[in-house]
Amino acid sequence: MKKPVDVYLAGGMKSGWQDRVRADLRKLKERGLVRWNDPRDNLTKNQGEIKLLSAVRIKTADIVFANEQDRDSQIAAINLEIKLARQLGKNIIVLAARETWHTDSENPEFRTTKWASAVNILEEMILAMAAGGE
Repeated sequence: MKKPVDVYLAGGMKSGWQDRVRADLRKLKERGLVRWNDPRDNLTKNQGEIKLLSAVRIKTADIVFANEQDRDSQIAAINLEIKLARQLGKNIIVLAARETWHTDSENPEFRTTKWASAVNILEEMILAMAAGGE
């Protein structure tokens, strides 16, 4: 069996929005198609260690799903994670505070202000990657 698509969940860590993504796409997890890479799983509270662990997780991720809308989000930290993902050529989906489109990277970056659109794009991307297309 092909390895699951690794999705890094970037954004606020207190409100639980990551659980909503997981619930919305639970069927993909049940089929073994996705592995959620959630920074809330860090075993440290040290900010330096959290930054390092986040960088490692982004490096190993296939997709970065970033939530700028979460009330708990620290936009500067999310922007750093998105910038690193761009530099590494990762597929990026951003639940954005406003509608924009980023085009100066080799991989497309999808930005939307709508939850359902972001989750649908994520689902389609996971399915395509799991099927062998990137």
